[in-house]
Amino acid sequence: MQLTDRIALLEARAAVSEARALYAWHATRGEVEQMVALYEPDGIFEARTANGRERWAGHDAIRAYLRETVTPQVVIPLIHNEIVTVDGDKAVGSCAMAARTAGPVAEMFPDGFAGRYQDRLHRQSDGRWLFAERRWFLYYPAFEESGLGPYGEPHG
Repeated sequence: MQLTDRIALLEARAAVSEARALYAWHATRGEVEQMVALYEPDGIFEARTANGRERWAGHDAIRAYLRETVTPQVVIPLIHNEIVTVDGDKAVGSCAMAARTAGPVAEMFPDGFAGRYQDRLHRQSDGRWLFAERRWFLYYPAFEESGLGPYGEPHG
């Protein structure tokens, strides 16, 4: 691999990491609009709810879900164990997230909670990396098997 290709790969991986970090930063502060702006217009967020696994597609649907679930300074997400592979303008991978909790969320999760995001991102024409898809799977307090490996491929 040529030096320029290696540098481009490192820059892409750093940009993906920063998108994840910004998502956590804005979530801690309850900044829903900034979180939504990290998704492509037709991006998808998926998570398990009381109704089973649910999926929200597009900015309006993601915004509506986040407005119901994100409260400033109640869930403090900490990103760990990032895995990413880059292929041109596409990236896939996962990262673990452990969260400290406060307020009413701490009543449900007094020891916090942890899980992982399964991410698919695309580089935009302006160079930014946005989430095409984020899928959340719980690790603790109850492990949720995703059936996916670290890069989103079937595991098993």
